[in-house]
Amino acid sequence: MTETIKPAELDWTGEGPVSRVFGDVYFSAEGGLEETRAVFLGGCGLPEAWSGRSRYVLAETGFGTGLNIMATLDLWRRTREPGARLHVFSVEAHPLLRADAARAHAAWPELAGISEALLDQWPKPTPGFHRIDLPAWNATLDIGHGDAAEMLQGWQGRADAWFLDGFAPSSNPDMWREEVLGLIAARSAPDARLATFTVAGAVRRGLAANGFDVSKVAGFGRKRERLEARLAGAVRTASPLPSVIVVGAGVAGAAVVRALRRHGVEPLVVEAEEPGAGASGAPAALVTPRLDAGRGPVAALGAQAFLRAVDIYRREAADAVLTEGVLRLARDERDAARLARIAAQPLWPEAALRPVDARSAAAILGEDTSRTGLLMADALVVEPPTLLRA
Repeated sequence: MTETIKPAELDWTGEGPVSRVFGDVYFSAEGGLEETRAVFLGGCGLPEAWSGRSRYVLAETGFGTGLNIMATLDLWRRTREPGARLHVFSVEAHPLLRADAARAHAAWPELAGISEALLDQWPKPTPGFHRIDLPAWNATLDIGHGDAAEMLQGWQGRADAWFLDGFAPSSNPDMWREEVLGLIAARSAPDARLATFTVAGAVRRGLAANGFDVSKVAGFGRKRERLEARLAGAVRTASPLPSVIVVGAGVAGAAVVRALRRHGVEPLVVEAEEPGAGASGAPAALVTPRLDAGRGPVAALGAQAFLRAVDIYRREAADAVLTEGVLRLARDERDAARLARIAAQPLWPEAALRPVDARSAAAILGEDTSRTGLLMADALVVEPPTLLRA
């Protein structure tokens, strides 16, 4: 998997942010929002394409400033069916830092509310998948930080529409290689729509080879042409929501219920006694990561699940948080070396995990100790009953 993420390096010009790595602009100086609406929203037949749909899935290559998704959310809120849900998946190899994103968003004051919601949950530049809940829009946004092919392989969704918005194929060929185009087709629902600004021959041929009917259409601004495409296949019919039973009303069961409700499913909960009757009724509990010294998917899953849980608890159950920061003491020298390796993994935000010597450990504990440790700055001590009620 992608081990390190290098945030976007920008130069700010009269045309807005320009990538130093790719030498290309993030959006058109002639009207970035208008371009997005014409090229991507219009190119995928929106909002007509989601008319009558209770669920719509949009995928994107090249999250960038988030402009395309903000424009989509703006349109979705105004035109979606009552109760309909939008799921968005986007990939980005070089994510913007939050301050840079906020500076870029200032160009679109009409999207200020959406910008605020995104910036409030703007993901740290760590590898893997990051979820942003947008209940005001009945939407969920997942962003994959890493190589496009790797992120698409890890995503198991089926998109009804695609925005292909990586930097130009001439400057960023990896985003447009055959493997990526093949995965786009494999992750597409029948009759999926696709839009992109480029008309490069390799892109046209690659999409066609993967089953898309490709057309050149009039471009936007100074760009003469752009592409629209459609995957052959019958239109997907809506399927009823599944019936789900959750057995057990502890913290784990409550987390499952919360996740199901975010997808519009109201489960039946079965509990022998009462919520929190078992260990989840304890007066205090630790929220700490599963620490794995490997550098593979298991370690990544542990890090991402922990960061996701902490974000949810702080955001939705702040009254349940008793204190922040947990110190884990090393059992011996071998364990101390293992904890140091884990802290050095690029899976964690800066300073999230920090090895401490015995003197620092004693100061944190307020008592003498000869053991070193690992300070987990984002770990929590929570009150489970309050957490369950939230």
